[in-house]
Amino acid sequence: MKTAIVVSDTHGNVKELLKLLPLFEENDYIFHLGDGLDDLIRLPAHLHKKIVCVSGNCDLSGEDDEKLLTIEGVKIFMTHGHRYGVKGSPLKLLLRGKELGADICFYGHNHRADAEKIDGVYLVNPGTLTRTA
Repeated sequence: MKTAIVVSDTHGNVKELLKLLPLFEENDYIFHLGDGLDDLIRLPAHLHKKIVCVSGNCDLSGEDDEKLLTIEGVKIFMTHGHRYGVKGSPLKLLLRGKELGADICFYGHNHRADAEKIDGVYLVNPGTLTRTA
């Protein structure tokens, strides 16, 4: 079984990101959901092949805004969330995930960790590594 660590909205907080190095080492994937993609440069080079990321509204990286991937039969939709109004409601994100046939939607943007299953789709937000919401 493949494993992943999911982070979002690191916003330059490299010190806290580096505290996760043991988790990054032991997992197969590192998913970053935007707003702090430049922080990933500070990770050891051998971890870069594990990174899958999407751009957030504060990133200038040129990464895609969203990605859809399948890992071991699980369809994962990744997005930062700003284009889906997640600060107000997860409804648009849920509808997009269902449209894509996703089993899981990973998102960030609102800085609040949350995980819930709605209508058969898991919506997961890892929150932020920064102190402010």
